[in-house]
Amino acid sequence: MNRFIILSCSICLLWAQSASHLRAQQNAPSKSVGFGVFGAANFNQHRAGFRELPGIPTTNFYTTIPRPQNDDIIFGDANGWGFTAGALADVPFSDVFALSLRLSYTTHNAQLFSTEKLRVSGLSTSGTEVAFADGIVRRELTPNLGTIGIEPILAISPIASLPDFRLYVGGRAGFMIQRSFTQVERLAEPTDPRYIWNNGLTERNQRAEEIPAANPLNLALIGGLGYDIPLGSSNIILSPEAFYVYSLTPFVNGLNWSANTIRGGISLRYQPRVQIPPQENPPKTDTASPPPVAVKTPPPELPKTRLDSATVEPPAEPRDFKKTPTFKHADENPKGSLNASIAAFMVDSNGVEQALVRLKVEQFFAWQMYPLMNYIFFDQNAPNVPTRYRLLKSKEETQTFDEKEFHNVNMLRVYYDVINIIGKRMRNIPNAKLQLVGCNNNVGLEAGNIPLSFRRANEIRRYLIDMWDIDSARVTVQARNLPQKPTMSRDSLGIEENRRVEIYSDVWDILKPVLVSDTINVPEPPTIRFRMNIKADDGVARTTLNVKQGERALKLFSVQGKPDTTLDWSPIIDWNTINDQASAPSLPDDLKFGLDVVDKKGQEAHPIGAIPVELVTVKKKREAGVVDKQLAIYRLILFDFNSPSVGTNNARIINSFIMDNLQDKSKVDITGFTDKLGNPEVNMKLSSGRAKSVADYIKWRDTQARGVGGTRPQYTNETPEGRIYNRSVEVRVETPIMLQEKDIKKSE
Repeated sequence: MNRFIILSCSICLLWAQSASHLRAQQNAPSKSVGFGVFGAANFNQHRAGFRELPGIPTTNFYTTIPRPQNDDIIFGDANGWGFTAGALADVPFSDVFALSLRLSYTTHNAQLFSTEKLRVSGLSTSGTEVAFADGIVRRELTPNLGTIGIEPILAISPIASLPDFRLYVGGRAGFMIQRSFTQVERLAEPTDPRYIWNNGLTERNQRAEEIPAANPLNLALIGGLGYDIPLGSSNIILSPEAFYVYSLTPFVNGLNWSANTIRGGISLRYQPRVQIPPQENPPKTDTASPPPVAVKTPPPELPKTRLDSATVEPPAEPRDFKKTPTFKHADENPKGSLNASIAAFMVDSNGVEQALVRLKVEQFFAWQMYPLMNYIFFDQNAPNVPTRYRLLKSKEETQTFDEKEFHNVNMLRVYYDVINIIGKRMRNIPNAKLQLVGCNNNVGLEAGNIPLSFRRANEIRRYLIDMWDIDSARVTVQARNLPQKPTMSRDSLGIEENRRVEIYSDVWDILKPVLVSDTINVPEPPTIRFRMNIKADDGVARTTLNVKQGERALKLFSVQGKPDTTLDWSPIIDWNTINDQASAPSLPDDLKFGLDVVDKKGQEAHPIGAIPVELVTVKKKREAGVVDKQLAIYRLILFDFNSPSVGTNNARIINSFIMDNLQDKSKVDITGFTDKLGNPEVNMKLSSGRAKSVADYIKWRDTQARGVGGTRPQYTNETPEGRIYNRSVEVRVETPIMLQEKDIKKSE
């Protein structure tokens, strides 16, 4: 409550300071009534201190040594995520004050815990005696709470020079329409499978029902801020918003349990501006009018050309690739204007930038090997498999799933199906077994949280059993804190790599790489670099780069890192087309690219360009009588952290996939990569060392090996799996072949 008193006082001071500004305003506001929608992510802060819900016991004692109840074992504070969404009406009283009336639906979810130490019993190792051990029982209460609320909120624009900035203060009256819960009692420790409840499981006392004596009314105070961003001249206003909702009522009558909420989201509303008609009879003046002054009228602005309807001729002369495109004269960019330009260049295999006059795309038969990383990564303090992993929805989908259908995809696309690939292989190899080892990062909220590690592993086990019909006896679970070979880094990105479940099998075929026969398109150059120059006096609101060929949209890049204001912003985007086969150019049409820039006043700029494309198909090469080649692309990722050694796992992959497929005229090109963690110079040496180790192991007469460190990331560095797949060595084998007629037909 103290926070809201301070917030209210601050708002009153700002209100008083704006009084002179208010007097200078006209009585009528410059905007009419607006209507729209809003949505937000909720960070729910539950404040609790109770032993159990009314009439709902949290435990029973028939498998433990009797002991008195401990009233100190209570459900305490917890945090969780939810959302708020709804509709709004914005009623302005002036250019400073408006009433925002909102109808919202809000979820107040979180998971509450209580733990207790007690003695538990189990069979001894011999199975003939009863053994006792110190145990930890973890009780989990997961409420599912939802309210529909009415929110009258006063919106204040206290700063005359910043009219789009708003402060909000108001309240919320919510009506509870969702009030269920689930509850379970788990034996968290010991993890030895001999220690179980009398039901044969480590879980008991499971319940799922309505919360008794739930309070139907949820009252709260609201304070926050927002910023209006007009979207062009369409009268549409986008507003990023942040609110703090302070609860005044408990969820259950008589219990110490409520939840405050931090809401962050956006609103979108339609709010036309009021048109002020001009005066019909301007006032007369006795002062003689000065002679008219000639005013230069700027030439009419040419209509903007969108990429979808553009027909762009390639440049007659090569661009000067050493210079980023800029604007010639200051008078071409009057104050308050928006200008942008874009140009494309090539980056060769050595990282050298050159002029790009033509893009050659050659088609090859290829084998692609995708190594399976045996880690599943989890979000902070979360037991559920993240949504970026693909989990099938029905058992019918398991019947048609086939790992051989991964055509023209990058390695992460295959990896996100790793649980399904393992499930299909476990179904096909009935004697194979799995071991799932749950881990946590052992810092912050996860420090020493063995139960969380167990739940992560058990989440994957349940999916394999329920969806893929794998016998539960074939999948065992273990839990620990840090992995056996953790990522030793103090960087937050390195720490999150330890939040994982490790998957092991006694049969190598379960985790062996995926090998796919493919026809791939290889652009030359492999990397296209887009250089942009943007001048936005009023600040950049949004910048995107889109690339298309014919009617097919290939890529859409969101240009990151925009400054608030700039006179000369020159972002760069590199597109590695080989590692992005799903989006690689595959037609003889020009490759068109366009930059879409919108400033904070709604002005737009749409510079475009094009690159001629030459497509060399397998059929064309056959008709020309040229000797073609087959590509085989092998990727090795199973290197220990900060180590250049090949290791036993990579050695087995090299022997099984690479060595047996080398022929007399094969050429081997080996490239080592790293992620962005650590010192760039050390990474360069590490990638070179890994490439050389692989070359020394293969010992092929026609081999090139080099390292590029983290200068050419193949995958995003923002996820743990992306960084680990970047710590790789790519072995590319080119072998001359004689094309058969069936191969020609296959490629057409």
